[in-house]
Amino acid sequence: MSFSFFGQGAPAIDFAGKYGSALQPRKKAAFSPETPQQFLEYKRNLEKQGYTPEDVNAAMQQFAPSTSSRTPEGQLVEGLMPLIQKQVEQNIWAGSPEGMQAQLEMARKDAFEKAKTGLMFNTLAKLPESIATAVNPFGGPVGAAMFYQGMSQIPQIYSNTLASFPEIRAPGASVQQYRYFS
Repeated sequence: MSFSFFGQGAPAIDFAGKYGSALQPRKKAAFSPETPQQFLEYKRNLEKQGYTPEDVNAAMQQFAPSTSSRTPEGQLVEGLMPLIQKQVEQNIWAGSPEGMQAQLEMARKDAFEKAKTGLMFNTLAKLPESIATAVNPFGGPVGAAMFYQGMSQIPQIYSNTLASFPEIRAPGASVQQYRYFS
């Protein structure tokens, strides 16, 4: 028997080997509902034909979808039920006033820890500037720039002061220069 992974028109694949039979598609029985809806439709049609519900249930019991843990689906459901139940319980608790209060308290603690960590890193980032401000008499980079700007204007201020007093002459000296090479 061949099986196609790619739908109609695609080449069929024959599985062989020790586990090949497990991969082969199963043959369908004449009456094999694939979904619970189809099963219920078959039951309804039999009841419409005049059969009693007890007779229909007794006859169709063998075709009922299996929910035992012997099937892989049943094992999966049994394995997931504790997780689903725990999740439902957590959702119920989280919606209760006590759960909301606990969530709020956890959020407050988290925000406090984040603020504390942020303050620590902010302080560490500003530490070099704080040390420079404490050691530098001019108050950090801005104060040093203002000091430099003021110091650079001292010659201009001196020149303007001397210009306002024309009577004062700056002392000078006359030195005779000799020419050694002419």
